[in-house]
Amino acid sequence: MYAFETFDFPCLPNRYGESVLELAQRFRGLDLKRQYYGEGEKTLGYAEIREMWEERLWHNNLPEYMQVINALDPDLASMRFPSGGNLFGIALCHAPVFDLWSDAAELSYSRPDKVYTVHLLTMGPDGGALYQEIPVDRADVVIDLLRRYCRRTLWTVPGQDGAWLVAQE
Repeated sequence: MYAFETFDFPCLPNRYGESVLELAQRFRGLDLKRQYYGEGEKTLGYAEIREMWEERLWHNNLPEYMQVINALDPDLASMRFPSGGNLFGIALCHAPVFDLWSDAAELSYSRPDKVYTVHLLTMGPDGGALYQEIPVDRADVVIDLLRRYCRRTLWTVPGQDGAWLVAQE
């Protein structure tokens, strides 16, 4: 497991109540990056981030990303985006501060593997966490997951066991 995968959700406890972050600090004394510890990053609205994406050479102009972004355009209008974290993936949240440990969605795409990687986390009684690799030919699943995250219905699909499944119409 790579270091960045280890720290995807460093504050979520294991069955003994210990988080990866606490274990790393205790056993290795690591000087962890601010990204994994500390306050979150201020966010921008969708119109602002979309303008920034158009002003610079942006990695997410890949057709695989744009297919998802364009399909979610109306839903993304109410979302917030960290200004610096959208060069190699898409990160979004509902709050004015991007807090990876309480409410966040992240999407990345791997060209060699031809898979989307989706990380979703919402804390609280109606929350949950998800890490899923989805083949590029199943972009509809990615779009459905992110749409449900944006609408705050990700973990509340009636009658389904496993929130990451595509909602039935």
